[in-house]
Amino acid sequence: YCLMGISNFIGLKWIIFDDKEVPDEVIDQIMKFIKSGIFLEKKD
Repeated sequence: YCLMGISNFIGLKWIIFDDKEVPDEVIDQIMKFIKSGIFLEKKD
């Protein structure tokens, strides 16, 4: 649900409200957050 929420609000902000494409730097930051911010490595 978290990933759906992220994509929903990014789409609303740029595509619906601002009527622009999502900037590449925003996509890069979102992907960085998803890769290293949401899924933490499990420590034994």
